[in-house]
Amino acid sequence: EGGGAAGVASSTSVAEVAAGGQRQRMVSVGAGAGATAAPSQPPGAAVQVVIRGCMAMASGALATLVAVPTDLIRTRQAAHRGKSVSVWSTGASVVEKHGVRGLW
Repeated sequence: EGGGAAGVASSTSVAEVAAGGQRQRMVSVGAGAGATAAPSQPPGAAVQVVIRGCMAMASGALATLVAVPTDLIRTRQAAHRGKSVSVWSTGASVVEKHGVRGLW
C-alpha cells in the first residue's frame, strides 16, 4: 500500500476467485475499501479485439456492396409507376448510362 497524491491510501491486490465453476485471476486496483476487481486480460485478448474489429468492418463493407445497388434498382423501379420493368433491365439501364460505378 502506498499513499496517493491527496493522502488517500491506494492498493493493488491479486486474488483467485471461483466464478461460474471456473477460477479466474482478479486484479483489484483502487483506493481503500472502495476498490473494484476486474478479471485480468488473458494473453491474446488485444489480438482478438483487432480481429473482431476487422471482421466487423468486412461485414459492413460486404453489406454495403450488396445493399446499395439493390436499393438503387428498387428505387428506380418504384419511379416507373405503371410500367412493368424487370430488375435486370433496370440494372442494365443504370450500367448503360452511368457505368458499373453508377450502381454505387
